Amino acid sequence: MNKKLENKVSIEDMEVGKSYACYFEVTTMLDSNGRPARGQIGETFLGPGSYEGFGVITTRDLKSNKLIVFDLETQRDYVVEFNSVWGIDEAVITEQET
Repeated sequence: MNKKLENKVSIEDMEVGKSYACYFEVTTMLDSNGRPARGQIGETFLGPGSYEGFGVITTRDLKSNKLIVFDLETQRDYVVEFNSVWGIDEAVITEQET
């Protein structure tokens, strides 16, 4: 992922009631394919490692300098340090037709 992608909105300037998305990096338990482990019975683990994703920011904590980001690929929440996100922009949420 392009870590050189600049933020269009700073974390401090995000407005309550608006949706924002970002790229992020976290250390998490990885499966044998290098993807975030799901904790399934019989799953083989590679061990802790770096995972980069893209998701919607659901919570911002200015005291701890952490965000909760819902990753669109894994459909899971990750706690992410402010300095581990980039490319923050306002998100447009739409429903997909089924």
